[in-house]
Amino acid sequence: MLLMTILTEGFVCIKSRMLMKFSVLIIVSAISLLTLCTDCDCIDVNNPLECFKLLNGPVDDCACELKSVAEFNNRILYPRLQALLKRNYFRYVRVNLKAKCPFWEANWLCAMRHCHVDGCQNDEVPPGMRDVKSMSDDAANCHSSQSAGDQVPAGSDSNLGELDETLSPTSQAAFVKWSDHDDSLLQFCEWDDDIGNSSQYVDLLRNPERYTGYRGEAAHKIWRSIYEENCFNDPASALLPGGAQMRTVAQSQCLEIRVYHRLISGLHTSINTHLSHKYLLLGPQDRLMGTQNWGPNVTEFLVRFHPEFEPQGPVRLKNLHFTFLAELRALAKAAPVLRRAKFFTGSESDDAEVAQLVSDILDQVEQFPDHFDESQLFRERDKIRLKSEIREKFFNITRIMDCVGCDKCRLWGKVQTAGLGTALKVLFSPNLPQYLRRHEIVTLFNALGRLSESIYSLEEFKGLLSSNGWAASGRGFRVDL
Repeated sequence: MLLMTILTEGFVCIKSRMLMKFSVLIIVSAISLLTLCTDCDCIDVNNPLECFKLLNGPVDDCACELKSVAEFNNRILYPRLQALLKRNYFRYVRVNLKAKCPFWEANWLCAMRHCHVDGCQNDEVPPGMRDVKSMSDDAANCHSSQSAGDQVPAGSDSNLGELDETLSPTSQAAFVKWSDHDDSLLQFCEWDDDIGNSSQYVDLLRNPERYTGYRGEAAHKIWRSIYEENCFNDPASALLPGGAQMRTVAQSQCLEIRVYHRLISGLHTSINTHLSHKYLLLGPQDRLMGTQNWGPNVTEFLVRFHPEFEPQGPVRLKNLHFTFLAELRALAKAAPVLRRAKFFTGSESDDAEVAQLVSDILDQVEQFPDHFDESQLFRERDKIRLKSEIREKFFNITRIMDCVGCDKCRLWGKVQTAGLGTALKVLFSPNLPQYLRRHEIVTLFNALGRLSESIYSLEEFKGLLSSNGWAASGRGFRVDL
């Protein structure tokens, strides 16, 4: 109504070119205001920077300062990870987005066009990856100690006195079963996406994680299932939006459960940060021209993290840094395995460059002085069963990702939970795994990349919320609900 009044009066009363210019300015201002607050209530947030009030001092349950984490990430790790994740080995992932939800009847019809995932045709995937098994080159090589060219003639004297290390077909089959069984005991996630006709390669760069419009009861059901059924009793309710006692309750729990809850909270926080940072911003010109402009939405960020809307918002931003540290430590611990990996895509030059990029990142990560200390976990004998419970609960969380009704959200949910699951496998295993499968390497680096980008984007949100004197003057910031 306001806009119609301005339009009518503006054009009827134009008497000169100066008046016309003035009217246009008023109209543009009115459109901008309506774009911000159409069909919503607006309130004032007196201190928008309150979201970041806990991002000082030490990280809980970690001998590390939050500022040093952000500085290391933003200055050293983030640019290196961004360069690495654009390479073919890390940008293509084979995933099954048609798996049936194992827990409830889910609605697979995603009516929002931004939910759609563009799969890859076979000729779009690097040649060396089209028929590659899920096992890494390092693991595949461990099953064959000699190449065909190294075979020694059966009647040769050089065979005398040598130990016959060959295995019969029956023994080989048994070895594979034992290996698979031992490996399954260490798995924190389910990843059957390398098997079957329903899986396909997806280019993660062509399908970036961003706000798709997937929200409401369907999305809430996913997180309720995670927090209420796959966390540990009392703290679960406090982890949910609106829970005001999370920090107090978590401190009353044992270290292992506190770590688990903070990891889940940090993962959730990272996802919410991405959705706020990559938001479809439709201004008047975008609506007129049909263009798309993705960028940070401070309104969405404040509603998710400002204590006036979400009391635990600042705590969750702190937990984001904790989850980042845990995955960073997993990368450092797995460094010997990762340095042996081949990163095979079929291009010798590209594979060598990727190996060099990975080596540089591992060098930087190993030099970081204040890593998460997993040796403090499960030290008492009565905690062994708790490790198994944590594994089972997180395993369920990875399966819940098949219940997400938005294809793009499901894709990135599977990638990030699989990456965190790989980190937990590395951190909680009594011995370092001898190899990591390709999907474990790809999801581990991509999951860390998502956490890294979330922490990096906090600086941009701080800058946006500090501009125009909002924080300094104490003036309210208008937020649409």
